[in-house]
Amino acid sequence: MLSNKMDNEGFITHQAVADADVLIASTVVRYASCFPTVVVGEDTDVLVLLLFHAEENSKPLVFQSDKIRKSKVRDIKKPKALLGNEIVHVLPFIHAITGCDTTSRLYGIGKNAGLKRLRENVIFRELASVFLNQDATSDGIIESGQAALVMLYGGETGESLEQ
Repeated sequence: MLSNKMDNEGFITHQAVADADVLIASTVVRYASCFPTVVVGEDTDVLVLLLFHAEENSKPLVFQSDKIRKSKVRDIKKPKALLGNEIVHVLPFIHAITGCDTTSRLYGIGKNAGLKRLRENVIFRELASVFLNQDATSDGIIESGQAALVMLYGGETGESLEQ
């Protein structure tokens, strides 16, 4: 009813059928291709999706805190450039495996540890990239996931979760 009322008043509204974060990020990225755009919120899921999907040639795209006291303003292009394309490409994997709206957090492993592993370990990045490969098989995803978990918990390449 609220969307109908707002539509009648000339506002553009969107209703998410499934994941609202994906709808928010995709809508924002689409608008940022033509207009400077600001997203206000604290949702890390949206931030990760914006970093992953934002176009380098877009208009300014800003993620701003909704907390008045913390009023951080982040131009998405700056952290994206700082992280680099190789890290940004696998950021959704590390975000999901370290806990997000749809997955539980791993015991004792936070986002910083996961990001550090991504930055420092090429093999870990390769394992993470399997999850974003549309041609990956179920067995390949399982093997890569187990190997990534071993590495997150300090294991070496070739060790298993059973050791």
